[in-house]
Amino acid sequence: MSEDARTKVIELIERKYKKLIQHIAREILRDSYLVEDAYQEVLLKFIAGHEDKFELPQDEIKNYLCAAVRNTALTMLYKNQKNVSVEQEDLESRLLSMDYLDIDAFHDQYGFGLEVQELLSKLDNKDKDILCLKYGEGYDNKEIGEMIDLSEEAVRKRLYRTRIRMQSILIEREGR
Repeated sequence: MSEDARTKVIELIERKYKKLIQHIAREILRDSYLVEDAYQEVLLKFIAGHEDKFELPQDEIKNYLCAAVRNTALTMLYKNQKNVSVEQEDLESRLLSMDYLDIDAFHDQYGFGLEVQELLSKLDNKDKDILCLKYGEGYDNKEIGEMIDLSEEAVRKRLYRTRIRMQSILIEREGR
């Protein structure tokens, strides 16, 4: 990618999405220095590793950036937790809902079809987060547990119960 094209992409992201990205990071991290670090990391990752994303429609770029900053901020929060103990309620209050995201645009990123997206919309945010981290991002149960402060066993049980809940929704819908 040429330097001129890279500069245009950075300017576009800063003009259209910087405030949103920082807002999402601030809700999770609650530290202005870490928020700026998260913003810079997302920007660098986007430019360095995702030249194919430059051709996406604007709404998909927005959703990609929102998901990336959310995941980056949660990872940073987890790493900082090793140094500072955070209460479970405090961590849960920092977890961001998916209200900022248009779930339809995640088809390309996570590979979820429309039917799975519809099922996800019926789940609570924590279960959606766990499913997206597991099946969309490829994290294992232990890593997910560390990110959201649950035991590996608790993550495994939540995944199991969520899959059962999704199955029952499908069966109920087919019965109509």
